[in-house]
Amino acid sequence: LHDFTPINGWSSCSIFTNEIHINTPTIIKGKAQAIVKVSSALMQEVENGSLRAIIFYLKCRAGWREEEPEIKEIPPMMISVHTDATN
Repeated sequence: LHDFTPINGWSSCSIFTNEIHINTPTIIKGKAQAIVKVSSALMQEVENGSLRAIIFYLKCRAGWREEEPEIKEIPPMMISVHTDATN
């Protein structure tokens, strides 16, 4: 991406936020190289046993999901303290 210069006031930031689509060979090649670099780093972390990397990989590539706990309403309780109670 070092070959990219702003065009008509559009910055490189706006390209990555999908405001415009520029598919020059340089950008396509840079994007592919970045994906390879990040994927390799992620797989290295997975192989090293990083739980965060393993969970991320499973969620993104294997459709793994964590179950959301069911929220249950706890009924109100009445607590009474008796002054004549013994320990």
